[in-house]
Amino acid sequence: MAEKFAIYAGEPMASALAGYESERSGRINRICADWRDLISAAVPTLTEAQWCAVIDATNGTMIDDDMTMRHLWAEVADAREICEKWGIDQAATVAALRALAWPELVALRETVRRYWLSLEGGAQSHGDALRQAGARIGGSNAATA
Repeated sequence: MAEKFAIYAGEPMASALAGYESERSGRINRICADWRDLISAAVPTLTEAQWCAVIDATNGTMIDDDMTMRHLWAEVADAREICEKWGIDQAATVAALRALAWPELVALRETVRRYWLSLEGGAQSHGDALRQAGARIGGSNAATA
């Protein structure tokens, strides 16, 4: 359903719209469709327990800037109790996070944001919230809560 609303264009949006003055809505919709598809393709595969540990370890951390994103693995490396809580191999999870390319980190950030929105929207479990957020869940040590 199409919805009309006011939006203020910061520098990234203004530069993306430069030259498209007569078709801004179409351009924004195309960018958003591409964003959705790129994020979906780049979401890393983690076990449910690893996803939960990453989300738990970053709870309260602003993961919007590049430096924080590139060192997201350190949040998990410093969270021994959280890793024990979720029953994950901390070293393996940290290594997996350190190996992520920038697009995967951006997709991970987007998935974490959507996870919290899913919980606010009434998801009944961590697994449900992760699935609604578009998390790619693999492995055998899936945790439930």
